[in-house]
Amino acid sequence: MPLLSTEGTNSLTLEIDTAPSNERVRLINLVDREMYGAFNDKVRSDFVTLATKIRGFFYYRNKIIAHGAGTSGRFSKHWANRCNEFTIPDYIFYGIQAGSYPALVVSVEGAEDDVAQGAKDFKKAAGNAEKAFYLSISCSGGAKCNLGALEQAALDPRAERFALLFNNIEDLDNVKIIPGLGKTTRQIYQGFREHELILNPILGPEAIAGSTRMKGGTATQLILDTAFCLATMPRLESIKDFRKTLDLFLKGYENSANAVGAVIDDLAEVVERVTESLSNKGHIYYLGSGEYGKLGILDASECNPTFGARHEDVRGFIEGGWQKFITPEQFAEFSLTGKKFIYDNPLGLEYFNALQLSENDIVVFLGETKLSKNLKNSYSVAYEKGAKTIEMIINPEKEQEFGVYPSISSNMFFDYHGYKLNAMKLLLNTITTASYAPLKAYGNKMIDLRLKNDKLISRGIRIIQEIIQDPILSKQDIIAQFDYATRMAGKTSYGEVDHLIPSALLKLKGIGYELGVRYLNEDPVVRRVIKKYCK
Repeated sequence: MPLLSTEGTNSLTLEIDTAPSNERVRLINLVDREMYGAFNDKVRSDFVTLATKIRGFFYYRNKIIAHGAGTSGRFSKHWANRCNEFTIPDYIFYGIQAGSYPALVVSVEGAEDDVAQGAKDFKKAAGNAEKAFYLSISCSGGAKCNLGALEQAALDPRAERFALLFNNIEDLDNVKIIPGLGKTTRQIYQGFREHELILNPILGPEAIAGSTRMKGGTATQLILDTAFCLATMPRLESIKDFRKTLDLFLKGYENSANAVGAVIDDLAEVVERVTESLSNKGHIYYLGSGEYGKLGILDASECNPTFGARHEDVRGFIEGGWQKFITPEQFAEFSLTGKKFIYDNPLGLEYFNALQLSENDIVVFLGETKLSKNLKNSYSVAYEKGAKTIEMIINPEKEQEFGVYPSISSNMFFDYHGYKLNAMKLLLNTITTASYAPLKAYGNKMIDLRLKNDKLISRGIRIIQEIIQDPILSKQDIIAQFDYATRMAGKTSYGEVDHLIPSALLKLKGIGYELGVRYLNEDPVVRRVIKKYCK
């Protein structure tokens, strides 16, 4: 089976782990901008079809369901909540996040692989609706929770399916039968009916191999927000109108990426400081209001599975806490079943203000134009406690001595907020990825990720095979090392184990598990340890 585009290696970033901070930032921006070349005529035509489908269901107040795991699920949930602001009191949009509400904040192990739960989630979302439009979002196309929901939707005469993924259908697995479904991944997509579509722009490999939170997440954000805008613009009457307006939107998004490129020097200085902070066991905190606060929490939630970070290493807080992070109705529902989770994972500024901070900690304030009164108060608290403070403000009224201040203009007849959110996502992804790359990457492979689902386990196996390049080394040999490391760590699952991939690599090179873990804990630069002992 060919390697999926989303799992491939980008030739531009082969040495990103050893590049200086300004070059790491430049390379990430360059790879991000590759995304816009994926929107060819066929993709744009299917994009317009998605928008017109949403318009029809929206007009008749039928159910519109967006579903994903990880980054895709987080965008699905937040997108549905924003769209429902225009459908009160019907609330016709429904976002499904695999792993439910906790997965909006932390990585929930195995949620992506649960076929049965995916089917149940679809049935709950569809409820007693007369009709349901089901939009499956899976960057790789292989999320089993989505496949379970797609098959359940195929059995429901009320449902119409639409899939968003970023790989060629012909490249998807056609060998392994998915338990409970009796089909391969490719067979499920090939079973789409004539009126059901798959939107699959091929974005190409990520800056860091397999990290689809980057281009994949950005494209998902762009497609969802733009599709809703197109669907709800009353003046668009013909396909030609839709296409012309879509072209304007895409150009605006590309301009927002260019605006991020214009602040590379300032962004590189932030990355330099964050890398130093993480090297010294400091913490990174994102604070913001509204959608900017949500983006900070989203970026922080991805650092644990992607970089093997501890939950407390990178955290996000939002003005208003959980009540502003999700809707009041969702908060009331979740507080009944997840009260302990909410207590253990507070999101409000008041909880940040009570934290002990040090000179190794960095607090990044996110917003547009200016910070709110409450954010300014948290800024003063952080400064007084000795933490380093940084502003990242879109179109600021006033600039501090040091910060990141991109200027985003509109190319439309209104000031489209989506461009600014897109720019903020690119900024946040760049900070964490460029900062972790010299610490946690080997070339452009993120070698210290946490193996929390089948996709990441496969990725971990492939990384070890590519580094060791031993034709005798089998998949079973590597799995045996993962099992051994998990037992030695006293854990029950791979996702709980610190430094699982690098410790397995060292063990395969003859370094005992306990000694290997000691080396990895002593040196924050994983690449340096691997190169030293895996010759």
